[in-house]
Amino acid sequence: MNKVVYLLLILSPLAQACELTKEYREARNQMVKDSQYAYEACTSSVNTFHYWQEVAQCEKEGHGKNVGGGCQHIVANRVSPVERNYDHCQGFKLSNEEVKKYVEEYVKSKNITKCSTSQPSSTG
Repeated sequence: MNKVVYLLLILSPLAQACELTKEYREARNQMVKDSQYAYEACTSSVNTFHYWQEVAQCEKEGHGKNVGGGCQHIVANRVSPVERNYDHCQGFKLSNEEVKKYVEEYVKSKNITKCSTSQPSSTG
């Protein structure tokens, strides 16, 4: 009898598992992608700002005159001496818990079914 109870306890999480619907997976994937966009755009903006700032400084100092591609080539192919600060971008970075919460709220508001109700057919 104890073996049966033990087996049921082990297998019970499997009974609760579900196959996610295509609509749910698509909504979740899009929301995860969208949740990362603002942070990535912010950090990209910081990098772009520093790149052009270094190009302008290089031009001002006259370093790119005899180089194919000029200062843009020089700056793009070196390690930047300027330390970049992304602290202000942290406000755009969402935690996994926040993203999960937003996904569930969205799914609920759009009446998207999370789990497929179809069961695998058994053959013979």
